[in-house]
Amino acid sequence: MSKEHYDREVAAGRAMLDASNIDAAIRHAKEALQINPHGYSAFRLQIDILSDKGRPAEALRITERRLETVPDCRLAHLQRIRFQSELGRAGLAKKALEEVKALFPDDPMMVHDCHLMYDTLTERNRAVLKRVRELRKTGYWGVLDLDALEQTAHANAGHVAKLGRLQQADLENGDIDAETLHAQSIVRFLQARLISARQLAAQAEQVDPIGAPHYREIRFHATMGLIPLLWPAMLFIALAGSLTSRFPWFIRIFTNYALALFALFTLGLLVGVIGSVPFLPAVVTGPLILAVCVANLGWALYCIWALGSIGRWRASRSQSYKISKDY
Repeated sequence: MSKEHYDREVAAGRAMLDASNIDAAIRHAKEALQINPHGYSAFRLQIDILSDKGRPAEALRITERRLETVPDCRLAHLQRIRFQSELGRAGLAKKALEEVKALFPDDPMMVHDCHLMYDTLTERNRAVLKRVRELRKTGYWGVLDLDALEQTAHANAGHVAKLGRLQQADLENGDIDAETLHAQSIVRFLQARLISARQLAAQAEQVDPIGAPHYREIRFHATMGLIPLLWPAMLFIALAGSLTSRFPWFIRIFTNYALALFALFTLGLLVGVIGSVPFLPAVVTGPLILAVCVANLGWALYCIWALGSIGRWRASRSQSYKISKDY
Protein backbone atom coordinates (compact mmCIF):
# COMPACT_ATOMS: atom_id res chain seq x y z
CA MET A 1 0.00 0.00 0.00
CA SER A 2 1.13 3.53 -0.71
CA LYS A 3 2.45 6.20 1.59
CA GLU A 4 -0.53 8.32 0.55
CA HIS A 5 -2.89 5.70 1.94
CA TYR A 6 -0.90 5.63 5.20
CA ASP A 7 -1.00 9.42 5.48
CA ARG A 8 -4.75 9.45 4.82
CA GLU A 9 -5.40 6.92 7.55
CA VAL A 10 -3.28 8.84 10.06
CA ALA A 11 -4.97 12.13 9.16
CA ALA A 12 -8.42 10.56 9.43
CA GLY A 13 -7.53 9.00 12.78
CA ARG A 14 -6.25 12.33 14.08
CA ALA A 15 -9.46 14.06 12.94
CA MET A 16 -11.59 11.43 14.66
CA LEU A 17 -9.57 11.76 17.86
CA ASP A 18 -9.94 15.54 17.81
CA ALA A 19 -13.69 15.02 17.40
CA SER A 20 -13.69 12.63 20.41
CA ASN A 21 -14.74 9.73 18.19
CA ILE A 22 -12.32 7.30 19.80
CA ASP A 23 -13.65 4.13 18.16
CA ALA A 24 -13.21 5.56 14.67
CA ALA A 25 -9.76 6.88 15.58
CA ILE A 26 -8.74 3.37 16.69
CA ARG A 27 -9.90 1.87 13.39
CA HIS A 28 -7.86 4.35 11.36
CA ALA A 29 -4.81 3.90 13.61
CA LYS A 30 -4.94 0.11 13.16
CA GLU A 31 -5.18 0.52 9.40
CA ALA A 32 -2.19 2.88 9.37
CA LEU A 33 -0.16 0.47 11.50
CA GLN A 34 -0.93 -2.39 9.12
CA ILE A 35 0.50 -0.30 6.30
CA ASN A 36 3.60 0.79 8.23
CA PRO A 37 4.03 -0.80 11.68
CA HIS A 38 7.04 1.41 12.46
CA GLY A 39 5.62 4.73 11.21
CA TYR A 40 6.20 7.64 13.57
CA SER A 41 2.88 9.42 13.00
CA ALA A 42 0.91 6.19 13.51
CA PHE A 43 2.81 5.53 16.74
CA ARG A 44 2.05 9.01 17.96
CA LEU A 45 -1.63 8.65 17.07
CA GLN A 46 -1.78 5.33 18.90
CA ILE A 47 -0.21 6.85 22.02
CA ASP A 48 -2.58 9.84 21.95
CA ILE A 49 -5.60 7.54 21.68
CA LEU A 50 -4.48 5.44 24.65
CA SER A 51 -3.79 8.61 26.65
CA ASP A 52 -7.30 9.88 25.96
CA LYS A 53 -8.70 6.50 27.05
CA GLY A 54 -6.66 6.63 30.28
CA ARG A 55 -4.64 3.47 29.59
CA PRO A 56 -1.05 4.39 30.53
CA ALA A 57 0.08 0.78 31.10
CA GLU A 58 -0.79 -0.20 27.54
CA ALA A 59 0.69 3.04 26.20
CA LEU A 60 3.91 2.28 28.07
CA ARG A 61 4.14 -1.20 26.51
CA ILE A 62 3.77 0.27 23.03
CA THR A 63 6.34 2.94 23.85
CA GLU A 64 8.83 0.32 25.04
CA ARG A 65 8.32 -1.67 21.82
CA ARG A 66 8.91 1.50 19.84
CA LEU A 67 12.23 2.06 21.63
CA GLU A 68 13.30 -1.51 20.83
CA THR A 69 12.99 -0.80 17.10
CA VAL A 70 13.86 2.92 17.13
CA PRO A 71 16.17 3.49 20.13
CA ASP A 72 16.64 7.19 19.42
CA CYS A 73 12.93 8.03 19.07
CA ARG A 74 12.68 11.25 21.03
CA LEU A 75 8.92 11.15 21.53
CA ALA A 76 9.09 7.59 22.86
CA HIS A 77 11.72 8.56 25.45
CA LEU A 78 9.61 11.50 26.59
CA GLN A 79 6.44 9.45 26.76
CA ARG A 80 8.16 6.63 28.64
CA ILE A 81 8.97 9.09 31.43
CA ARG A 82 5.38 10.27 31.38
CA PHE A 83 3.74 6.86 31.56
CA GLN A 84 6.17 5.51 34.15
CA SER A 85 5.36 8.52 36.33
CA GLU A 86 1.61 8.22 35.81
CA LEU A 87 1.80 4.58 36.87
CA GLY A 88 3.55 5.61 40.09
CA ARG A 89 6.91 4.17 39.09
CA ALA A 90 8.98 7.20 40.04
CA GLY A 91 12.20 5.18 40.29
CA LEU A 92 11.85 3.81 36.77
CA ALA A 93 10.89 7.25 35.49
CA LYS A 94 14.05 8.67 37.06
CA LYS A 95 16.09 5.90 35.43
CA ALA A 96 14.51 6.74 32.05
CA LEU A 97 15.40 10.40 32.60
CA GLU A 98 19.03 9.49 33.26
CA GLU A 99 19.05 7.41 30.09
CA VAL A 100 17.88 10.42 28.09
CA LYS A 101 20.65 12.56 29.56
CA ALA A 102 23.17 9.94 28.46
CA LEU A 103 21.71 9.46 24.97
CA PHE A 104 21.16 13.13 24.15
CA PRO A 105 24.10 15.01 25.74
CA ASP A 106 24.15 17.57 22.92
CA ASP A 107 20.42 18.31 22.99
CA PRO A 108 19.64 20.53 26.02
CA MET A 109 15.99 21.06 25.06
CA MET A 110 15.36 17.32 24.99
CA VAL A 111 16.83 17.04 28.47
CA HIS A 112 14.84 20.07 29.68
CA ASP A 113 11.59 18.61 28.32
CA CYS A 114 12.21 15.27 30.02
CA HIS A 115 13.05 17.01 33.29
CA LEU A 116 9.85 19.06 33.04
CA MET A 117 7.79 15.95 32.37
CA TYR A 118 9.34 14.05 35.27
CA ASP A 119 9.20 16.95 37.75
CA THR A 120 5.60 17.82 36.89
CA LEU A 121 4.26 14.29 37.20
CA THR A 122 6.14 13.64 40.44
CA GLU A 123 4.91 17.00 41.78
CA ARG A 124 8.34 18.57 42.22
CA ASN A 125 6.60 21.89 41.83
CA ARG A 126 9.44 24.19 42.86
CA ALA A 127 11.74 22.49 40.37
CA VAL A 128 9.17 22.96 37.60
CA LEU A 129 8.64 26.65 38.34
CA LYS A 130 12.38 27.28 38.60
CA ARG A 131 13.09 25.56 35.27
CA VAL A 132 10.22 27.39 33.56
CA ARG A 133 11.58 30.75 34.74
CA GLU A 134 15.09 29.89 33.54
CA LEU A 135 13.88 28.68 30.14
CA ARG A 136 11.87 31.83 29.58
CA LYS A 137 14.97 33.90 30.24
CA THR A 138 17.37 31.88 28.11
CA GLY A 139 14.94 30.91 25.33
CA TYR A 140 12.87 27.77 24.91
CA TRP A 141 12.31 25.78 21.74
CA GLY A 142 11.16 22.53 23.29
CA VAL A 143 7.91 20.68 22.68
CA LEU A 144 5.91 21.25 25.88
CA ASP A 145 3.53 24.04 26.82
CA LEU A 146 5.37 26.03 29.49
CA ASP A 147 2.26 28.02 30.41
CA ALA A 148 0.26 24.84 31.07
CA LEU A 149 3.11 23.30 33.06
CA GLU A 150 3.44 26.46 35.14
CA GLN A 151 -0.27 26.40 35.92
CA THR A 152 -0.09 22.73 36.87
CA ALA A 153 2.79 23.39 39.26
CA HIS A 154 0.94 26.27 40.92
CA ALA A 155 -2.19 24.12 41.15
CA ASN A 156 -0.37 21.19 42.74
CA ALA A 157 1.33 23.58 45.16
CA GLY A 158 -2.02 25.09 46.16
CA HIS A 159 -1.26 28.56 44.76
CA VAL A 160 -4.90 29.17 43.92
CA ALA A 161 -4.70 32.97 43.68
CA LYS A 162 -1.65 32.84 41.39
CA LEU A 163 -3.28 30.18 39.29
CA GLY A 164 -6.41 32.32 38.95
CA ARG A 165 -4.33 35.26 37.69
CA LEU A 166 -2.57 33.11 35.10
CA GLN A 167 -5.85 31.68 33.85
CA GLN A 168 -7.44 35.11 33.76
CA ALA A 169 -4.59 36.24 31.52
CA ASP A 170 -5.35 33.29 29.22
CA LEU A 171 -8.99 34.35 28.98
CA GLU A 172 -8.03 37.95 28.28
CA ASN A 173 -5.67 36.77 25.55
CA GLY A 174 -8.54 34.99 23.83
CA ASP A 175 -7.82 31.40 24.91
CA ILE A 176 -11.52 30.66 25.31
CA ASP A 177 -11.32 26.88 25.12
CA ALA A 178 -13.44 24.66 27.33
CA GLU A 179 -10.50 23.39 29.40
CA THR A 180 -9.40 26.91 30.35
CA LEU A 181 -12.95 28.00 31.14
CA HIS A 182 -13.58 24.93 33.28
CA ALA A 183 -10.27 25.29 35.12
CA GLN A 184 -10.98 28.93 35.88
CA SER A 185 -14.50 28.08 37.09
CA ILE A 186 -13.02 25.63 39.63
CA VAL A 187 -10.51 28.22 40.85
CA ARG A 188 -13.25 30.80 41.29
CA PHE A 189 -15.34 28.27 43.21
CA LEU A 190 -12.42 27.76 45.59
CA GLN A 191 -12.21 31.55 45.94
CA ALA A 192 -15.97 31.67 46.74
CA ARG A 193 -16.62 33.67 43.56
CA LEU A 194 -19.63 31.51 42.95
CA ILE A 195 -21.63 33.51 40.41
CA SER A 196 -18.67 33.89 38.04
CA ALA A 197 -17.82 30.20 38.59
CA ARG A 198 -21.31 29.28 37.36
CA GLN A 199 -21.00 31.61 34.38
CA LEU A 200 -17.64 30.21 33.30
CA ALA A 201 -18.84 26.62 33.66
CA ALA A 202 -21.89 27.45 31.56
CA GLN A 203 -19.66 29.05 28.93
CA ALA A 204 -17.47 25.93 28.88
CA GLU A 205 -20.59 23.86 28.25
CA GLN A 206 -21.48 26.04 25.26
CA VAL A 207 -17.98 25.74 23.82
CA ASP A 208 -17.81 21.97 24.35
CA PRO A 209 -21.29 20.39 24.54
CA ILE A 210 -19.78 16.89 24.61
CA GLY A 211 -18.20 17.61 27.98
CA ALA A 212 -21.41 19.09 29.41
CA PRO A 213 -21.76 16.62 32.33
CA HIS A 214 -18.22 17.49 33.41
CA TYR A 215 -18.94 21.23 33.43
CA ARG A 216 -22.36 20.90 35.04
CA GLU A 217 -20.70 19.45 38.12
CA ILE A 218 -18.97 22.72 38.99
CA ARG A 219 -22.17 24.63 38.18
CA PHE A 220 -23.93 22.42 40.72
CA HIS A 221 -21.17 23.11 43.28
CA ALA A 222 -21.40 26.85 42.77
CA THR A 223 -25.21 26.86 42.89
CA MET A 224 -25.27 24.94 46.17
CA GLY A 225 -22.64 27.27 47.59
CA LEU A 226 -24.99 30.22 47.05
CA ILE A 227 -27.53 28.80 49.52
CA PRO A 228 -27.16 30.82 52.77
CA LEU A 229 -27.73 27.80 55.01
CA LEU A 230 -24.58 26.21 53.53
CA TRP A 231 -22.33 29.26 53.96
CA PRO A 232 -20.44 27.87 56.99
CA ALA A 233 -19.31 24.88 54.92
CA MET A 234 -18.59 27.17 51.96
CA LEU A 235 -16.47 29.35 54.23
CA PHE A 236 -14.35 26.35 55.21
CA ILE A 237 -14.02 25.22 51.56
CA ALA A 238 -12.97 28.68 50.36
CA LEU A 239 -10.45 29.27 53.15
CA ALA A 240 -8.97 25.79 52.87
CA GLY A 241 -8.88 25.99 49.10
CA SER A 242 -7.36 29.45 48.80
CA LEU A 243 -5.22 29.66 51.94
CA THR A 244 -4.07 26.49 53.63
CA SER A 245 -3.63 24.36 50.49
CA ARG A 246 -0.33 26.11 49.80
CA PHE A 247 1.16 25.06 53.15
CA PRO A 248 3.21 21.88 53.64
CA TRP A 249 1.13 18.93 54.76
CA PHE A 250 2.43 18.99 58.35
CA ILE A 251 1.28 22.62 58.70
CA ARG A 252 -1.91 22.08 56.72
CA ILE A 253 -3.10 19.51 59.24
CA PHE A 254 -3.24 22.11 62.01
CA THR A 255 -4.54 24.97 59.86
CA ASN A 256 -7.36 22.82 58.50
CA TYR A 257 -8.36 21.87 62.04
CA ALA A 258 -8.32 25.55 62.99
CA LEU A 259 -10.45 26.43 59.97
CA ALA A 260 -12.84 23.60 60.74
CA LEU A 261 -13.30 24.95 64.27
CA PHE A 262 -13.87 28.43 62.86
CA ALA A 263 -16.45 27.05 60.43
CA LEU A 264 -18.16 25.20 63.28
CA PHE A 265 -18.25 28.44 65.25
CA THR A 266 -19.87 30.14 62.26
CA LEU A 267 -22.32 27.26 62.01
CA GLY A 268 -23.10 27.72 65.70
CA LEU A 269 -23.92 31.38 65.07
CA LEU A 270 -26.22 30.39 62.22
CA VAL A 271 -27.92 27.79 64.42
CA GLY A 272 -28.31 30.44 67.12
CA VAL A 273 -30.01 32.77 64.66
CA ILE A 274 -32.38 29.99 63.59
CA GLY A 275 -33.14 29.11 67.19
CA SER A 276 -33.92 32.73 68.05
CA VAL A 277 -36.55 33.19 65.36
CA PRO A 278 -39.67 33.96 67.44
CA PHE A 279 -42.35 32.54 65.16
CA LEU A 280 -40.72 29.09 64.74
CA PRO A 281 -42.07 26.46 67.19
CA ALA A 282 -39.65 24.09 68.87
CA VAL A 283 -41.04 21.16 66.91
CA VAL A 284 -39.77 22.89 63.73
CA THR A 285 -36.62 24.50 65.10
CA GLY A 286 -35.06 21.23 66.32
CA PRO A 287 -35.28 19.30 63.03
CA LEU A 288 -34.29 22.42 61.07
CA ILE A 289 -31.15 22.93 63.14
CA LEU A 290 -30.26 19.24 62.77
CA ALA A 291 -30.82 19.42 59.00
CA VAL A 292 -28.62 22.53 58.68
CA CYS A 293 -25.79 20.89 60.66
CA VAL A 294 -25.94 17.64 58.67
CA ALA A 295 -26.20 19.55 55.37
CA ASN A 296 -23.09 21.64 56.12
CA LEU A 297 -21.06 18.63 57.16
CA GLY A 298 -22.23 16.62 54.16
CA TRP A 299 -21.63 19.47 51.74
CA ALA A 300 -18.08 20.07 52.97
CA LEU A 301 -17.23 16.36 52.70
CA TYR A 302 -18.84 16.13 49.28
CA CYS A 303 -16.81 19.03 47.93
CA ILE A 304 -13.60 17.55 49.30
CA TRP A 305 -14.40 14.28 47.53
CA ALA A 306 -15.68 15.79 44.29
CA LEU A 307 -12.75 18.15 43.77
CA GLY A 308 -10.18 15.45 44.45
CA SER A 309 -8.35 17.22 47.29
CA ILE A 310 -9.61 20.38 48.87
CA GLY A 311 -7.90 23.54 47.68
CA ARG A 312 -5.92 21.85 44.93
CA TRP A 313 -7.07 22.28 41.40
CA ARG A 314 -5.32 19.90 39.08
CA ALA A 315 -4.88 21.06 35.52
CA SER A 316 -6.10 18.71 32.88
CA ARG A 317 -3.24 16.35 32.09
CA SER A 318 -4.09 16.27 28.41
CA GLN A 319 -3.54 20.02 28.24
CA SER A 320 -0.51 20.16 30.54
CA TYR A 321 1.47 17.48 28.74
CA LYS A 322 0.40 18.29 25.21
CA ILE A 323 3.36 18.01 22.86
CA SER A 324 3.80 20.39 19.99
CA LYS A 325 2.21 19.12 16.77
CA ASP A 326 5.40 20.08 14.95
CA TYR A 327 7.38 17.56 16.99
